[in-house]
Amino acid sequence: MKKADVILLVSILLAALLCFGGYALFFRDDGNTVEITVDGNIYKTLSLETNTTIDIPSGKGQTNRLEIKNGKANMIEADCPDKLCVHQKQIEKNGETLVCLPHKVIVTMRSQKENTLDGISQ
Repeated sequence: MKKADVILLVSILLAALLCFGGYALFFRDDGNTVEITVDGNIYKTLSLETNTTIDIPSGKGQTNRLEIKNGKANMIEADCPDKLCVHQKQIEKNGETLVCLPHKVIVTMRSQKENTLDGISQ
């Protein structure tokens, strides 16, 4: 590879990194609801406006404990063998998820922003 090839490659990588960083900073909304699914079925949808702790049953007496605090959701307890869901970071942005595979529990952050129409669309 020549020097010009390396410069071109580094320039493309920097441009891609800047685009991704800009998108992550400016276009990702904070979520305002949490959708909990167990085994593919919606179990509950909760607002992030009130601090709460909820136990999520997942069959055969298995449970996960989800804490909603200060607009963020965090899996604080689980009786699964690996407890990977407990070690995941708390979620707060639209589209982020917490997953407990052994219990088939998925917690997804959702944004319920109202879509406004412009003058032409109305």
